Order: sequence, then structure tokens, then C-alpha cells
Amino acid sequence: MAAVLAIWGAILLTGGLTTVLDSRRGETREAVTDPSAAGFEAFVEQTWSMLVATEDASGDLVQVAVVAARPLGRRGVGAAAPGGDPDARRRDGVRM
Repeated sequence: MAAVLAIWGAILLTGGLTTVLDSRRGETREAVTDPSAAGFEAFVEQTWSMLVATEDASGDLVQVAVVAARPLGRRGVGAAAPGGDPDARRRDGVRM
């Protein structure tokens, strides 16, 4: 029974792949390269980034930073925004 299912699965897989690869349906569109033209679509490269949030001991937000990995040959970009009370002090009196 397993052999019959394996053979039948291989036949269906081969038939499906042949049908898809031999398909000529669909349309070809030309790329619009002028940003001011109607129908322009920009290709955007993926940027690996993450959001880092820092909390103090009581769970209050202290800082948020966006960190982006830099692609080869380019500089990375980072931005930080402090949050919370600007006059906050640690238990030992030092400003945060």
C-alpha cells in the first residue's frame, strides 16, 4: 500500500510540476523607472533592525533605541530617545 501511494504521489508531483513549468498564461509588465510616473514601484532592500527598550528597577521606561545592522560597505544607523523623568536619580543619588 505504501509503495502504491509513493508511486501515485510521484506521478501527481511530476504532472503538477510539468503543468506549472509549461504554463504560458499571465502577462508581462514593463518596469516603470521614473519616480514621477504613474505606476512607479520602488524596490526596497530589507534592513535588519530592532527596537531596544530599557526599564529601571520599578519597570518604568528609561530609554528607547532603534538599532539597525549595517550592510557590507555602509555605515549603520542608530537613534536613541531618552524617556521618563530627566531628573531621575538612582538610589545612590547619581543622575541617570
